[in-house]
Amino acid sequence: MITYSEKDLPLILIADDDRFTRMMLRQMMEKEGYKVEEVGDGEQCLDAYTKHKPDMVLLDAMMPVKDGFICCRELQTLIRGEPIPVLMITGLHDQASVDWAFEAGATDYVTKPIHPPVLLRRVRRLLEASWAEKALREREKQYRSVVENVKEVIFQTNTAGSWTFLNPAWTNLTGFTLQESVGTNFLNYVHPDDRQLHQELWQSLLEGKKASCRQEIRYLTKAGLCRWIEIHAHSTVVTDGMVTGISGMLQDITERLYAEALEKEKVRLETEIVERRRTEEIIRNALEKEKELGELQACIISTISHEFRTPLTTILGSSELLKNYGKSWSDEKRFKHFQRIGESVEHMTQLLNDVILIGQAEAGQLKFNPAQLDLESLCR
Repeated sequence: MITYSEKDLPLILIADDDRFTRMMLRQMMEKEGYKVEEVGDGEQCLDAYTKHKPDMVLLDAMMPVKDGFICCRELQTLIRGEPIPVLMITGLHDQASVDWAFEAGATDYVTKPIHPPVLLRRVRRLLEASWAEKALREREKQYRSVVENVKEVIFQTNTAGSWTFLNPAWTNLTGFTLQESVGTNFLNYVHPDDRQLHQELWQSLLEGKKASCRQEIRYLTKAGLCRWIEIHAHSTVVTDGMVTGISGMLQDITERLYAEALEKEKVRLETEIVERRRTEEIIRNALEKEKELGELQACIISTISHEFRTPLTTILGSSELLKNYGKSWSDEKRFKHFQRIGESVEHMTQLLNDVILIGQAEAGQLKFNPAQLDLESLCR
């Protein structure tokens, strides 16, 4: 049973040419908590309906100016399909009058004399049904508003794979109108390379192997462009457990995938730049070390060349003296010059050993040969 707030109390329009009947009906309705407007003929009823927009009409069948049957028929043009119940009240009991009342658009029919409990129950039932239908229509309106305005495509197919419902987002996504798409097979819009996968997913849902699925698949637009679509789908099951089709949502993820690809490429390029800079730094350091080594080698060669010149000069000088004057010298003096030559040769040998040692160091061929050392002697 519906309870009403003060501002939502149903308004009932009573149309009857009998003043006593109108008064009785008003008292009955107001006692139940309903608001009431009353008129005395069919023409006034139409005017009152237009002015007050009641939630229900209690309509006498036999009235002057315009009877209840004609009034009821004309009311339907004002009601325009809204769930406003019209309860016909009449003293006519024949089947033809009953049929005429319903053909005119009456929601229900009660006969005179009026039985208050019966009438009130009918009024309550009709109002509850009316409010329930209004609530249902409002929910449907809200649902349709959401479905028609979301960016994602809402769809339904039958078991053959033909679209049975598509919201306007479908046209925004593909360029195909709803009129040219509904009734056609969904595979017509799938990229040829993805059709087998899409068909297998659909079949698994229809056969109950899966309750739902999510997959990224390419769709083709009317202009022939390829769009990446993320599908969320599930089987549509009726109360007896039979699958009647597939329902779900299609979301365009093309821009997202492009953005992700660009981000990956950006990261790759940044990593490559960092690695290249690191390589350049290594090469630069190696070149600097090579330059330093070259300078060191030049310095060593210059030093060695200078060091070689001194013992060579000594050897050359002593040799010339021995050649020219050796026969006239004493043994002691000749020995002295031979000794100088020997010392110079030893010095040159040491210099050559140093050059070889440097070469081994550059080639990484130095051998580790530890030996005992008298530290005390070294420090003296």
